[in-house]
Amino acid sequence: MNILSSLIGTLINGEFIKRCVFHPSTDKLSISISSPTRINVHLSTGRKLSTSVKHLNMNLKEVVEHLENLFPLELAADWDNVGLLIEPKSPHIVKRIMFTNDLTEVVMNECINKHINMIYSYHPPIFKSFKRLTQSSFKERIIISSIQHNIAVYSPHTCLDSSNQGVNDWLVQCLDSVECKPIIEFKDDKYTQCLKIEVVLPDGPLTADLLIEELSKMKCTSDITVHGVTNIDNNNSTQSTGDNSSCARISVRTAKINKEEIFSAIYNYEPISVESYILDKPNRYGFGCGRICTLPENTILAEIISKVKKHLKLNCVRLALGNGCTLDSKIKTVASCAGAGTSILSGCHADMYLTGEMSHHDILEANSSGISVLLCEHSNTERGFLTELKYRIEHEKILPDIDIIISEYDKDPVDIV
Repeated sequence: MNILSSLIGTLINGEFIKRCVFHPSTDKLSISISSPTRINVHLSTGRKLSTSVKHLNMNLKEVVEHLENLFPLELAADWDNVGLLIEPKSPHIVKRIMFTNDLTEVVMNECINKHINMIYSYHPPIFKSFKRLTQSSFKERIIISSIQHNIAVYSPHTCLDSSNQGVNDWLVQCLDSVECKPIIEFKDDKYTQCLKIEVVLPDGPLTADLLIEELSKMKCTSDITVHGVTNIDNNNSTQSTGDNSSCARISVRTAKINKEEIFSAIYNYEPISVESYILDKPNRYGFGCGRICTLPENTILAEIISKVKKHLKLNCVRLALGNGCTLDSKIKTVASCAGAGTSILSGCHADMYLTGEMSHHDILEANSSGISVLLCEHSNTERGFLTELKYRIEHEKILPDIDIIISEYDKDPVDIV
């Protein structure tokens, strides 16, 4: 038992051991670490230690935390409805996630047939409020089906739009621009006055895990980070007593107005030391709505159209030539916005607009200023990013051992015939 106790809090591959269980019948020790992994260790006498690693499927809460870390909900527009929209009864283990741009009834049936546990829908299927859930509209039927089949639904929408390396950056990848920046920069007013609190806790990662779990439930915290384990004198004196124990350092960011609530939680764990710092506004360079791109050299309009069609895998797009422009006109700057671009692109000075859709009168307004407008249909300027996101999550092992599937039936409702 002493041997097992001494293992708690030590490190394996950079992860803290949280739980040890010895199985006499199999001569194995199961070690649970802080990542979703279990390690089985052979303890047979006279044999070398052998280990086998088995990844465990994540529960819904863990998946949501990873998704929010990728694209924080604070990036969303005020009018949007993002995050976890449908939450099945806990515990809900996630083994398969369906990526879709729009959650239609066809896609919902696909999810049911493929035994999906969670849907990642770029556009939120729940936007306007419902006074009842009946079979009268397709969105009501989708929500009912999701609940009936125990499927969670999560939507990132404008979090992906505003993020650096998000949808809007993906849309203009094919332009090979030398400079690309947001048309409207993201303003993080929520954390204008921000505190960073650094805490040293006794009893190493065990106490840290408990505090982190409590802080994570508070909506006013972000960027909770464990800095590892160190040996610190518990008396915190300049002269060491020699009775050093394992301690954990963590830091947490919060708005200044929430400091009393955070400090109250921290002091419940009898910290060795607590220090706080006032931070400047978080660095959100490259975050914001739309993109204005400067090309390395003047490029004819026809060549840009060809690059966009290849990038979006489209045979046809719609083009509204600016006054005095032709397909041979030279383009140096492109303003783009995924989806519906009117609110972002209107009044933006560029040689060309690239977006999914714009209204008739807004197109005329742009054309009158000599700006050509390339329309690729709303979701065609968004959907392809999901494939890139899938690759990133798998490559960086953000959701290990969870199958991510791109919907086969998700498509833009508009066809050009």
